[in-house]
Amino acid sequence: MRILITALPGAAHVYPIVPLASALQSAGHEVRLASAHRDALDVAVAGGLTAVRSGHEEEVYADFGLERDDIARRLEALELGRLTEEFARDARDTELWESYREVLSVMTYYSPGPGRTATPAEYGLMVDDLVTFARSWQPDLVLWDPAMLASPIAARACGAAHARYLWGPDYFTWTRNRLAGLAAAGRPTVKDPLTSLLEPLAERYGYTVDDEMLLGNWSVDLLPPAMRLPTGTLGVPVRRVPFTGASLLPDWLYEPPTRPRVALTLGVSNRAVFSDGEPLIPSLLEMVSGLDIEVIATLDQSQLAGKRLPENVRAFDFVPLNQLLPTCSAVIHHGGGGTFAAAAAHQVPQLIPFNDSGMEAATTTRYLVERGAGLILDAEGTDVDAMRKQLIRVLEEPEFRAGAGRLHEDYLAIPGPNEVVPTLEKLTMRHRRRDA
Repeated sequence: MRILITALPGAAHVYPIVPLASALQSAGHEVRLASAHRDALDVAVAGGLTAVRSGHEEEVYADFGLERDDIARRLEALELGRLTEEFARDARDTELWESYREVLSVMTYYSPGPGRTATPAEYGLMVDDLVTFARSWQPDLVLWDPAMLASPIAARACGAAHARYLWGPDYFTWTRNRLAGLAAAGRPTVKDPLTSLLEPLAERYGYTVDDEMLLGNWSVDLLPPAMRLPTGTLGVPVRRVPFTGASLLPDWLYEPPTRPRVALTLGVSNRAVFSDGEPLIPSLLEMVSGLDIEVIATLDQSQLAGKRLPENVRAFDFVPLNQLLPTCSAVIHHGGGGTFAAAAAHQVPQLIPFNDSGMEAATTTRYLVERGAGLILDAEGTDVDAMRKQLIRVLEEPEFRAGAGRLHEDYLAIPGPNEVVPTLEKLTMRHRRRDA
């Protein structure tokens, strides 16, 4: 069968799906990955996939950090204030809702939803190019990034089955369920923000937004069971096999470290979001300075501008985590799902700053602490001495290494990409509609 995979324009949104795409190809299926930006397309090609350009890169990949005021205005148009107030009644709801707002900020950046008018190029990214390709190539299944709202429209236009691949908690369904509960209780609320974002795209092709269009026929869930939200929807669990591209192993990684090695990474997406550099970097560098450890920091020139690099820190623009983490005693990171899964795969204890703005960071840190595999790094007040003590604990206390082993066992209990291919084949045949 033919599988079309879609991803937001950025490498971080392609990495999670490459291992499953490779498994589908190895089983004899044809796979294409569609996105708009060279970063995403290059990752797909490096992973052995055929890539398809969808949209116009120069129009849709402006610096995200320079557009935050505009994004705030677009979020206001979704009338989220009342939802924020409603979810503030419960601490857990507040945590999930704030994470979802971060996801919505990315989606509004790429969506012609309320409060803005899309240019022809943006519509090309959102719908037109993707629909044209889908109608021409006729995929049987569309696997889509839940933030890529053009995807279900392309699936409907060609009669394909379609499923989301969840790189984080399913905030989308969780919010719809909570809104339905509020409505059933007679409490006033607002329109589901996901519906508001999708409607202009659906109307362009004469479609009405429904649950299937919003949530897919089913979902491929890349999270361990304890991290998933209870949504009641059909999900196919699949292990998140770490992938950050193919590259040559650096010479300096041939030899094991002579003292504890710590990885410091803040994610490739943060480089775009924080145009002036991640604000925690100075405190993190000061924290590790003077310790008898070796720190490998994946930070680029923009993140290090104007900062002093301690003698025990080496900085690289990028080092694949699958190459680096097997040599590490700990990793400090932003709470992203990919880094979290890579650390679990290699049984490395983790530290995550709790005031980071990662979209799934709240869920990953909660799970990390529950399994005893690391600590939430107390970086809010930037008390460097307190942060240093936490790092030393993770390096020296054996229970954190044991907790990392438990995380590793959790991930191994989830079916691998090759194991779920037959299930995806059956679901595709059940939901494909060639009469569309």
